[in-house]
Amino acid sequence: MKKKQSISVKGVKFFQKQLDLLKAEQERSPLSASSLALYILMHLKCDDLGRIKGKEFSLSDFQQSGIPYTTLHTGKMVLLERGLIREVIINDLPSFEIVGYKELNSPEHRIEGEKLSYFRIPYELLTKPLLKCLVSAREAAGILLVLDLFNRFTRFIGKNQAEAMQASFTYTMKSLQEKTKKTALKIRHIINLIRDFFSFEACDYKERRPNKERVTVKKKNVIQIVIKKFKVCINPDLLLIEEDEHATKTLEAAFRKELTVKLENAGISYHSKELRDMLTAVKQEVINVMQFSTQQTFKERNRFIRNVFSSALDSLIDYYQLKSKENSNFTFGSIGSFMRKSLRSSMQSLVVVELDPGDRIEIASGYYERYRKYPVVFSN
Repeated sequence: MKKKQSISVKGVKFFQKQLDLLKAEQERSPLSASSLALYILMHLKCDDLGRIKGKEFSLSDFQQSGIPYTTLHTGKMVLLERGLIREVIINDLPSFEIVGYKELNSPEHRIEGEKLSYFRIPYELLTKPLLKCLVSAREAAGILLVLDLFNRFTRFIGKNQAEAMQASFTYTMKSLQEKTKKTALKIRHIINLIRDFFSFEACDYKERRPNKERVTVKKKNVIQIVIKKFKVCINPDLLLIEEDEHATKTLEAAFRKELTVKLENAGISYHSKELRDMLTAVKQEVINVMQFSTQQTFKERNRFIRNVFSSALDSLIDYYQLKSKENSNFTFGSIGSFMRKSLRSSMQSLVVVELDPGDRIEIASGYYERYRKYPVVFSN
Protein backbone atom coordinates (compact mmCIF):
# COMPACT_ATOMS: atom_id res chain seq x y z
CA MET A 1 0.00 0.00 0.00
CA LYS A 2 1.32 3.41 -0.94
CA LYS A 3 2.37 5.67 1.89
CA LYS A 4 0.50 8.94 2.10
CA GLN A 5 2.39 11.99 3.31
CA SER A 6 0.50 14.33 5.57
CA ILE A 7 1.70 17.82 6.54
CA SER A 8 0.09 19.93 9.25
CA VAL A 9 0.89 22.52 11.92
CA LYS A 10 2.27 20.56 14.86
CA GLY A 11 -0.03 21.58 17.68
CA VAL A 12 -3.50 21.70 19.22
CA LYS A 13 -6.92 22.89 18.11
CA PHE A 14 -8.03 26.49 18.42
CA PHE A 15 -11.61 27.00 17.30
CA GLN A 16 -12.66 29.72 14.88
CA LYS A 17 -15.57 30.69 17.15
CA GLN A 18 -13.15 31.26 20.02
CA LEU A 19 -10.99 33.54 17.88
CA ASP A 20 -14.10 35.43 16.78
CA LEU A 21 -15.12 35.73 20.45
CA LEU A 22 -11.72 37.13 21.45
CA LYS A 23 -11.93 39.74 18.69
CA ALA A 24 -15.47 40.70 19.73
CA GLU A 25 -14.37 41.04 23.36
CA GLN A 26 -11.39 43.11 22.26
CA GLU A 27 -13.72 45.45 20.37
CA ARG A 28 -16.10 45.70 23.32
CA SER A 29 -13.41 46.38 25.89
CA PRO A 30 -9.72 45.66 25.26
CA LEU A 31 -8.33 42.46 26.74
CA SER A 32 -4.90 42.52 28.32
CA ALA A 33 -2.03 40.78 26.53
CA SER A 34 -1.53 38.60 29.63
CA SER A 35 -5.12 37.31 29.49
CA LEU A 36 -4.83 36.47 25.79
CA ALA A 37 -1.51 34.71 26.39
CA LEU A 38 -2.92 32.58 29.23
CA TYR A 39 -6.00 31.75 27.16
CA ILE A 40 -3.69 30.39 24.44
CA LEU A 41 -1.48 28.53 26.93
CA MET A 42 -4.53 26.82 28.46
CA HIS A 43 -5.32 25.33 25.05
CA LEU A 44 -1.92 23.64 25.10
CA LYS A 45 -2.65 21.98 28.46
CA CYS A 46 -6.39 21.23 28.45
CA ASP A 47 -8.14 17.92 27.73
CA ASP A 48 -10.66 17.26 24.95
CA LEU A 49 -13.38 18.99 26.95
CA GLY A 50 -11.31 22.14 27.40
CA ARG A 51 -10.60 21.42 31.07
CA ILE A 52 -7.57 21.41 33.31
CA LYS A 53 -8.03 19.70 36.66
CA GLY A 54 -7.56 22.00 39.63
CA LYS A 55 -4.58 20.05 40.95
CA GLU A 56 -2.93 20.27 37.54
CA PHE A 57 -3.80 23.94 36.93
CA SER A 58 -0.67 25.54 38.32
CA LEU A 59 0.24 28.92 36.88
CA SER A 60 3.87 28.07 37.63
CA ASP A 61 3.64 25.37 34.91
CA PHE A 62 2.85 28.09 32.37
CA GLN A 63 6.02 29.95 33.38
CA GLN A 64 7.82 27.77 30.82
CA SER A 65 6.70 30.50 28.44
CA GLY A 66 8.81 33.02 30.37
CA ILE A 67 5.77 35.03 31.53
CA PRO A 68 6.03 35.88 35.26
CA TYR A 69 3.61 34.24 37.72
CA THR A 70 2.06 37.53 38.83
CA THR A 71 1.38 38.50 35.21
CA LEU A 72 -0.27 35.13 34.54
CA HIS A 73 -2.40 35.53 37.69
CA THR A 74 -3.58 38.94 36.47
CA GLY A 75 -4.48 37.35 33.12
CA LYS A 76 -6.39 34.57 34.89
CA MET A 77 -8.49 37.08 36.82
CA VAL A 78 -9.38 38.90 33.60
CA LEU A 79 -10.41 35.63 31.90
CA LEU A 80 -12.63 34.67 34.85
CA GLU A 81 -14.18 38.13 35.03
CA ARG A 82 -14.92 38.21 31.28
CA GLY A 83 -16.41 34.68 31.33
CA LEU A 84 -13.81 33.21 28.96
CA ILE A 85 -12.87 30.53 31.51
CA ARG A 86 -14.70 29.28 34.59
CA GLU A 87 -14.21 26.99 37.54
CA VAL A 88 -16.38 23.84 37.50
CA ILE A 89 -16.76 20.87 39.83
CA ILE A 90 -16.44 17.47 38.14
CA ASN A 91 -16.76 14.31 40.25
CA ASP A 92 -16.34 16.45 43.40
CA LEU A 93 -13.05 17.85 42.08
CA PRO A 94 -12.49 21.44 40.85
CA SER A 95 -11.36 22.08 37.30
CA PHE A 96 -10.83 25.16 35.16
CA GLU A 97 -12.70 25.10 31.86
CA ILE A 98 -12.37 27.10 28.66
CA VAL A 99 -15.96 28.22 28.14
CA GLY A 100 -17.51 26.80 24.97
CA TYR A 101 -14.65 24.39 24.17
CA LYS A 102 -16.61 21.27 25.12
CA GLU A 103 -19.49 22.16 22.82
CA LEU A 104 -17.20 23.07 19.94
CA ASN A 105 -15.14 19.88 20.27
CA SER A 106 -18.05 17.46 20.74
CA PRO A 107 -20.16 16.52 17.69
CA GLU A 108 -23.16 15.73 19.88
CA HIS A 109 -23.21 19.29 21.22
CA ARG A 110 -22.87 21.13 17.91
CA ILE A 111 -25.80 22.61 16.02
CA GLU A 112 -27.04 20.29 13.26
CA GLY A 113 -25.42 21.10 9.93
CA GLU A 114 -22.73 23.25 11.54
CA LYS A 115 -19.20 22.40 10.41
CA LEU A 116 -16.30 21.89 12.80
CA SER A 117 -14.04 24.88 12.20
CA TYR A 118 -10.66 25.14 13.84
CA PHE A 119 -7.00 25.77 13.16
CA ARG A 120 -3.88 24.69 15.05
CA ILE A 121 -1.46 26.52 17.33
CA PRO A 122 1.98 24.97 17.97
CA TYR A 123 3.29 23.45 21.20
CA GLU A 124 6.31 25.75 20.94
CA LEU A 125 4.17 28.65 22.20
CA LEU A 126 4.57 27.09 25.65
CA THR A 127 8.37 27.08 25.57
CA LYS A 128 9.46 29.81 23.16
CA PRO A 129 9.55 33.49 24.24
CA LEU A 130 7.05 34.77 21.65
CA LEU A 131 4.16 35.25 24.08
CA LYS A 132 6.45 36.59 26.78
CA CYS A 133 7.77 39.24 24.39
CA LEU A 134 4.30 40.27 23.24
CA VAL A 135 3.02 40.42 26.83
CA SER A 136 6.03 42.48 27.95
CA ALA A 137 5.34 44.88 25.06
CA ARG A 138 1.62 44.87 25.98
CA GLU A 139 0.83 43.88 22.43
CA ALA A 140 -2.61 42.26 22.61
CA ALA A 141 -3.06 43.14 18.94
CA GLY A 142 0.16 41.29 18.17
CA ILE A 143 -1.15 38.15 19.87
CA LEU A 144 -4.36 38.29 17.85
CA LEU A 145 -2.28 38.75 14.69
CA VAL A 146 -0.33 35.57 15.55
CA LEU A 147 -3.61 33.65 15.89
CA ASP A 148 -4.79 35.03 12.54
CA LEU A 149 -1.57 33.89 10.88
CA PHE A 150 -1.81 30.36 12.30
CA ASN A 151 -5.44 30.29 11.21
CA ARG A 152 -4.58 31.19 7.63
CA PHE A 153 -1.56 28.89 7.30
CA THR A 154 -3.36 25.91 8.90
CA ARG A 155 -6.24 26.14 6.44
CA PHE A 156 -4.00 26.63 3.40
CA ILE A 157 -1.74 23.70 4.31
CA GLY A 158 -4.73 21.45 4.94
CA LYS A 159 -6.12 22.11 1.47
CA ASN A 160 -2.82 22.40 -0.44
CA GLN A 161 -0.55 19.59 0.77
CA ALA A 162 1.70 19.73 -2.29
CA GLU A 163 2.52 23.39 -1.61
CA ALA A 164 2.60 23.15 2.19
CA MET A 165 6.36 23.55 2.67
CA GLN A 166 6.44 26.60 0.37
CA ALA A 167 3.31 28.24 1.75
CA SER A 168 3.43 32.03 1.85
CA PHE A 169 1.05 34.99 1.89
CA THR A 170 1.38 38.62 0.94
CA TYR A 171 0.31 41.34 3.35
CA THR A 172 0.45 45.06 2.68
CA MET A 173 1.58 47.34 5.45
CA LYS A 174 -1.79 49.06 5.16
CA SER A 175 -3.71 45.81 5.75
CA LEU A 176 -1.54 45.00 8.81
CA GLN A 177 -2.16 48.47 10.18
CA GLU A 178 -5.91 48.10 9.70
CA LYS A 179 -5.88 44.65 11.30
CA THR A 180 -3.90 45.70 14.38
CA LYS A 181 -4.74 49.43 14.51
CA LYS A 182 -1.02 50.10 14.90
CA THR A 183 1.44 52.46 13.24
CA ALA A 184 3.98 51.19 10.72
CA LEU A 185 6.69 51.50 13.37
CA LYS A 186 4.69 49.35 15.80
CA ILE A 187 4.02 46.80 13.06
CA ARG A 188 7.73 46.43 12.44
CA HIS A 189 8.28 45.96 16.18
CA ILE A 190 5.65 43.17 16.31
CA ILE A 191 7.23 41.50 13.26
CA ASN A 192 10.57 41.47 15.07
CA LEU A 193 8.98 39.87 18.17
CA ILE A 194 7.36 37.00 16.24
CA ARG A 195 10.22 36.28 13.84
CA ASP A 196 10.91 32.81 15.33
CA PHE A 197 7.48 31.71 14.13
CA PHE A 198 6.88 33.79 11.00
CA SER A 199 9.30 35.45 8.62
CA PHE A 200 8.34 38.77 7.02
CA GLU A 201 10.27 39.58 3.87
CA ALA A 202 9.88 43.08 2.46
CA CYS A 203 8.92 42.63 -1.19
CA ASP A 204 7.81 46.16 -2.07
CA TYR A 205 9.60 49.12 -0.57
CA LYS A 206 11.08 52.46 -1.49
CA GLU A 207 13.54 54.97 -0.10
CA ARG A 208 12.19 58.21 1.20
CA ARG A 209 14.79 60.92 1.04
CA PRO A 210 14.40 64.11 3.03
CA ASN A 211 13.50 67.30 1.24
CA LYS A 212 16.76 69.21 1.05
CA GLU A 213 14.96 72.51 1.28
CA ARG A 214 13.36 71.47 4.58
CA VAL A 215 16.45 69.97 6.22
CA THR A 216 17.65 72.10 9.12
CA VAL A 217 20.91 71.99 10.93
CA LYS A 218 19.18 70.33 13.90
CA LYS A 219 17.77 67.46 11.86
CA LYS A 220 19.94 64.68 10.45
CA ASN A 221 19.73 63.94 6.75
CA VAL A 222 18.18 60.43 7.21
CA ILE A 223 17.00 58.18 4.37
CA GLN A 224 13.90 56.22 5.41
CA ILE A 225 12.92 52.81 4.05
CA VAL A 226 9.17 52.69 3.52
CA ILE A 227 7.86 49.11 3.26
CA LYS A 228 4.59 48.69 1.41
CA LYS A 229 4.30 44.90 1.21
CA PHE A 230 5.57 41.75 2.97
CA LYS A 231 5.89 38.11 1.96
CA VAL A 232 5.04 36.06 5.07
CA CYS A 233 6.17 32.45 5.61
CA ILE A 234 5.70 30.07 8.52
CA ASN A 235 8.75 28.51 10.19
CA PRO A 236 8.94 24.96 8.69
CA ASP A 237 10.04 23.62 12.10
CA LEU A 238 6.46 24.17 13.25
CA LEU A 239 5.13 21.71 10.68
CA LEU A 240 4.60 18.00 11.26
CA ILE A 241 5.35 15.71 8.33
CA GLU A 242 3.92 12.20 8.64
CA GLU A 243 4.15 9.22 6.35
CA ASP A 244 1.60 6.90 7.88
CA GLU A 245 0.28 4.29 5.52
CA HIS A 246 -2.02 3.03 8.26
CA ALA A 247 -3.62 6.43 8.96
CA THR A 248 -4.47 5.87 12.64
CA LYS A 249 -3.94 9.46 13.82
CA THR A 250 -7.62 10.38 13.44
CA LEU A 251 -8.66 7.12 15.08
CA GLU A 252 -6.42 7.75 18.09
CA ALA A 253 -7.79 11.27 18.50
CA ALA A 254 -11.34 9.86 18.46
CA PHE A 255 -10.37 7.33 21.15
CA ARG A 256 -8.92 10.06 23.37
CA LYS A 257 -12.11 12.08 23.08
CA GLU A 258 -14.32 9.04 23.71
CA LEU A 259 -12.31 8.12 26.80
CA THR A 260 -12.61 11.66 28.16
CA VAL A 261 -16.37 11.86 27.65
CA LYS A 262 -17.36 8.33 28.73
CA LEU A 263 -15.18 8.24 31.84
CA GLU A 264 -16.59 11.57 32.97
CA ASN A 265 -20.17 10.45 32.33
CA ALA A 266 -19.49 7.29 34.35
CA GLY A 267 -18.09 9.37 37.22
CA ILE A 268 -14.62 7.83 36.93
CA SER A 269 -11.83 10.16 38.08
CA TYR A 270 -8.42 10.01 36.44
CA HIS A 271 -5.26 12.05 36.00
CA SER A 272 -3.77 13.20 32.70
CA LYS A 273 -1.00 10.59 33.02
CA GLU A 274 -3.61 7.84 33.44
CA LEU A 275 -5.36 8.97 30.26
CA ARG A 276 -2.03 8.79 28.44
CA ASP A 277 -1.45 5.31 29.91
CA MET A 278 -4.79 4.10 28.54
CA LEU A 279 -4.09 5.53 25.09
CA THR A 280 -0.62 3.96 25.13
CA ALA A 281 -2.21 0.60 25.92
CA VAL A 282 -4.54 0.97 22.90
CA LYS A 283 -1.58 1.80 20.70
CA GLN A 284 0.60 -1.06 21.91
CA GLU A 285 -2.00 -3.80 22.35
CA VAL A 286 -4.21 -3.18 19.33
CA ILE A 287 -3.00 -0.62 16.78
CA ASN A 288 0.62 -1.82 16.66
CA VAL A 289 -0.62 -5.38 16.17
CA MET A 290 -3.21 -4.66 13.50
CA GLN A 291 -0.79 -2.64 11.36
CA PHE A 292 0.45 -5.98 10.02
CA SER A 293 -2.95 -6.99 8.69
CA THR A 294 -2.72 -6.90 4.87
CA GLN A 295 -5.83 -8.92 4.07
CA GLN A 296 -8.13 -6.21 5.41
CA THR A 297 -8.86 -2.81 3.87
CA PHE A 298 -8.03 0.25 6.00
CA LYS A 299 -11.73 0.64 6.70
CA GLU A 300 -12.10 -2.98 7.85
CA ARG A 301 -8.97 -2.78 9.97
CA ASN A 302 -10.06 0.48 11.64
CA ARG A 303 -13.50 -0.96 12.32
CA PHE A 304 -11.90 -3.96 14.01
CA ILE A 305 -9.66 -1.69 16.14
CA ARG A 306 -12.68 0.40 17.13
CA ASN A 307 -14.66 -2.72 18.09
CA VAL A 308 -11.83 -3.89 20.36
CA PHE A 309 -11.52 -0.45 21.95
CA SER A 310 -15.28 -0.07 22.52
CA SER A 311 -15.59 -3.56 24.02
CA ALA A 312 -12.65 -2.94 26.38
CA LEU A 313 -13.93 0.48 27.50
CA ASP A 314 -17.43 -0.90 28.12
CA SER A 315 -15.91 -3.68 30.24
CA LEU A 316 -13.92 -1.17 32.27
CA ILE A 317 -17.00 1.01 32.93
CA ASP A 318 -19.19 -2.00 33.77
CA TYR A 319 -16.57 -3.23 36.26
CA TYR A 320 -16.34 0.20 37.89
CA GLN A 321 -20.11 0.49 38.25
CA LEU A 322 -20.34 -3.02 39.73
CA LYS A 323 -17.58 -2.34 42.27
CA SER A 324 -19.00 1.09 43.12
CA LYS A 325 -22.26 -0.55 44.21
CA GLU A 326 -20.27 -2.74 46.59
CA ASN A 327 -18.03 0.11 47.76
CA SER A 328 -18.93 3.74 47.06
CA ASN A 329 -15.26 4.73 47.54
CA PHE A 330 -13.92 2.26 44.97
CA THR A 331 -11.12 3.49 42.70
CA PHE A 332 -8.86 1.68 40.25
CA GLY A 333 -5.40 0.89 41.55
CA SER A 334 -4.12 1.52 38.02
CA ILE A 335 -6.75 2.33 35.44
CA GLY A 336 -4.11 2.10 32.69
CA SER A 337 -3.26 -1.48 33.65
CA PHE A 338 -6.93 -2.42 33.84
CA MET A 339 -7.53 -0.95 30.38
CA ARG A 340 -4.60 -2.95 29.01
CA LYS A 341 -6.04 -6.21 30.43
CA SER A 342 -9.47 -5.36 29.02
CA LEU A 343 -7.98 -4.68 25.59
CA ARG A 344 -6.18 -8.02 25.57
CA SER A 345 -9.33 -9.86 26.60
CA SER A 346 -11.46 -8.11 23.94
CA MET A 347 -8.78 -8.63 21.31
CA GLN A 348 -8.54 -12.37 22.00
CA SER A 349 -12.31 -12.75 21.68
CA LEU A 350 -12.66 -10.72 18.47
CA VAL A 351 -9.58 -12.11 16.71
CA VAL A 352 -11.14 -15.58 16.61
CA VAL A 353 -14.49 -14.27 15.38
CA GLU A 354 -13.47 -11.57 12.88
CA LEU A 355 -10.06 -12.59 11.49
CA ASP A 356 -9.46 -15.64 9.32
CA PRO A 357 -6.54 -18.01 10.15
CA GLY A 358 -4.37 -16.75 7.27
CA ASP A 359 -4.64 -13.14 8.43
CA ARG A 360 -3.85 -14.11 12.04
CA ILE A 361 -0.69 -15.92 10.91
CA GLU A 362 0.38 -12.94 8.79
CA ILE A 363 -0.18 -10.50 11.64
CA ALA A 364 1.76 -12.64 14.12
CA SER A 365 4.66 -13.11 11.68
CA GLY A 366 4.87 -9.43 10.77
CA TYR A 367 4.76 -8.39 14.42
CA TYR A 368 7.52 -10.89 15.33
CA GLU A 369 9.72 -9.67 12.51
CA ARG A 370 9.42 -6.08 13.76
CA TYR A 371 9.51 -6.58 17.55
CA ARG A 372 11.23 -9.99 17.90
CA LYS A 373 8.34 -11.34 19.94
CA TYR A 374 4.77 -12.41 19.30
CA PRO A 375 1.84 -10.17 20.33
CA VAL A 376 0.30 -11.20 23.64
CA VAL A 377 -3.02 -11.97 21.94
CA PHE A 378 -1.33 -14.68 19.87
CA SER A 379 1.07 -16.01 22.49
CA ASN A 380 -1.42 -18.21 24.32
